[in-house]
Amino acid sequence: MQSRNPVHRRLTRHWPILVFTLGNGGGTIMCYFLDTTLTSSFKGVWSGSPRAQTLCQIYTSIFFLLMSILWWLYWSLYQSNPGFVTLGSGDVPSQGLQRQCPYCRCAPPLRSRHDHQTGRCVVKFDHFCSMLQTPIGDLNHARFWLFVVLQAFFAMWGTCVCWEATTCLQPLYNRTAQVACWKVHPGRTVLLLLFVLFTSSAAQGLSGLAMGHSYLACTAQTTYELLKGAKVSYLASHYASYDGPQMLPHRVRGVRLLLRQHLKFRHPPPAPFNQGVIENLNSFFFQPKPIAYHEQYRYAGTVSQL
Repeated sequence: MQSRNPVHRRLTRHWPILVFTLGNGGGTIMCYFLDTTLTSSFKGVWSGSPRAQTLCQIYTSIFFLLMSILWWLYWSLYQSNPGFVTLGSGDVPSQGLQRQCPYCRCAPPLRSRHDHQTGRCVVKFDHFCSMLQTPIGDLNHARFWLFVVLQAFFAMWGTCVCWEATTCLQPLYNRTAQVACWKVHPGRTVLLLLFVLFTSSAAQGLSGLAMGHSYLACTAQTTYELLKGAKVSYLASHYASYDGPQMLPHRVRGVRLLLRQHLKFRHPPPAPFNQGVIENLNSFFFQPKPIAYHEQYRYAGTVSQL
């Protein structure tokens, strides 16, 4: 059993790289060889009228630019530093918020949490991402958001491109055209439909993830705070006067409850670090990290309640 452990650890570490490479690199190659819009755009760079060549050059340049950004984001995020807490980087004891992590024995600042996957405390812990093999925290949350948005865009793009290439399904009223297409290109049609099924499913999940983290950025919250609610020590006093759900369940039911609190009751979950959408987005994207969240918490006027 011990001889298998190193191999198992290597596979566990590198399977996300394989999935990302096959999904994006393999998907791009597949779109090219299945004679889609991508194929005609690549070929049109060197052939056709000058206007058509210019349009194809713009299309392919934007495609390769965005794809390059996506790959750069993935490798910059993979096993990156999310904001690990080191000895001596905690809150100032005079502010009354000093505490000690029972696992790594450091004094983490406000909004930190111990990540059991890495065995270290993370500033503004959001969640652990298996695809990136790293926690998402204060230092990499903005890049993670951009990565998810761009990945969702490419998933939707692949769905549209491959669906457009399934010409046999577009004239649904023309039975003769459908039968002819299946007879001429049965293998290509099956591959395109399978790819559409895969990319559309990925696009739905990634779009939901992108919208969820956009909401978190606009309201200055984290996934951990939103799901755990009253169980988070520095949120307990806020949830004591909150008549909504004390915790949000995972997956669809939690999203439904959150939308209900916003749209129907207009009483969203407590967000003591919320300073307004503009200031929240400024902190999320542009402010130097890590942020001294005890100052924002004091701005909410509730530090004395802790």
